[in-house]
Amino acid sequence: MRHLKLGFTSQTTVLGELMQNARRAKASVVVFDYDEAAGRLTVTDDACGIADLQVLLTVAESGWDAETVAHEHPFGLGFLSAAYAAERLTVESRGRRLCFASADLLAFRPLDVRAADTTCGTRLVLEALQIPFLEAALRHRARAFLIEVHLCCPHTKKALQR
Repeated sequence: MRHLKLGFTSQTTVLGELMQNARRAKASVVVFDYDEAAGRLTVTDDACGIADLQVLLTVAESGWDAETVAHEHPFGLGFLSAAYAAERLTVESRGRRLCFASADLLAFRPLDVRAADTTCGTRLVLEALQIPFLEAALRHRARAFLIEVHLCCPHTKKALQR
């Protein structure tokens, strides 16, 4: 587990992985809300949500439907890029919430799933995250996706790709 981070080639790999997950879940829009001062990135989408949060924590088990597996051959590693990029993560989807320190995940400590208000789409919060040139990195990666990608920073909201 500790060495898997070597498979994510840059600090910005997580951005593409999260966009890809939103697209595969049939999202029409994904919003990246970045608070640079707090080092917090909140990613939300309007997709179907995650039925089983445990799948996020299982290596090589993508949890995607049969059609996605047949056409895209997902590896089941994308979410781990978030654990390597941030010190703390929160995932909310389909009325469930998983909040943990990346170190706890990588040390295989027990993690608790709790009830949450989020019933539509998925919300992911990455804390203690520093991504230099976030807007340029998102703009570059968004070109490959056929969904709307937005960046919200304090006092601004930009559509990066339509």
